[in-house]
Amino acid sequence: NTYDLPQSRWLMTKVTVLDGHAGEGADTQLTTYGYTAPKYNRLERDFYGYTSVTENHLNTQNANALYRSIAREYFTDGYYTKGLLKREVLQNESGAPFTETENTYLLRNVDTGLEPADAASTSATVFPMLTRTDRRFYEGQVSPGKTTYTTHEYDTLGNVTRFIDTGDVGATDDVEAVIAYTNCPSYVIQPNNITVKGNGVERRRREATLDCATGNVSEVRQYLANGQAAVTNLTYFANGNLQTVTGPLNKNAQRYVLTYEYDPVVATHVTRISDSFGLASQATHNYKFGKVETTTDTNNHQTTYFYDSIGR
Repeated sequence: NTYDLPQSRWLMTKVTVLDGHAGEGADTQLTTYGYTAPKYNRLERDFYGYTSVTENHLNTQNANALYRSIAREYFTDGYYTKGLLKREVLQNESGAPFTETENTYLLRNVDTGLEPADAASTSATVFPMLTRTDRRFYEGQVSPGKTTYTTHEYDTLGNVTRFIDTGDVGATDDVEAVIAYTNCPSYVIQPNNITVKGNGVERRRREATLDCATGNVSEVRQYLANGQAAVTNLTYFANGNLQTVTGPLNKNAQRYVLTYEYDPVVATHVTRISDSFGLASQATHNYKFGKVETTTDTNNHQTTYFYDSIGR
């Protein structure tokens, strides 16, 4: 035992998978794991994990020689970031990098909103926000041939409010999504608006109306290029099961409707779906296993499922 690891720990060091098809190439997949730099915090009396974990994929057709490896680094220097992935590198057998992912976090004090929060505090409530993820593509070279990154912004409750994907070099393929949420007094917090822009131009916009008492979505509006909204309406039974879905207007001002019916025993399984054309499909269920027993399609063709004593 050491100062940073004052106790013994069970660790998974090897996984062997047999494919069950002998003679068709490699029959066994062999993966080994290595762990370095453990960290035990004596103030918190908590094990923060290993700073580095390496996953090795071995070539079982070449005397278990190393085929590739994935080196992962984790944060172990603070209570609020312990166990979070810091960096991941995919390497070939000689250690040449192919892809690299690096995460950046920002600590926010939930009570005061302070950013960055005091990482050494023993009493604060802190949210470790993933603010940026960098991706680098080396393809075995010393320097990456391509780099890209994504960013996240959050509201006071930790919901993502803005997301940016920079794609390739230059702004022409950059994608930005701005997301808004309900502000119900019942603390039903659901996304109700998303706007997606490409190269600064609006590409997608979707809104929703939610019932603050139940959280059910009653209407979805998807906006077209001319500013008109394609409206979908949803209704529910008193127990919260979906009852109808009414699609947007077509060019003849007609709307396609789907109606759902449920089993009378546990009111969980859909037993019938009918549409505005008079077509319907039906199903029966095995209540013991919660699985479909029969299905009957719109042409009245039936499929029957049989299960063994444990539901397979």
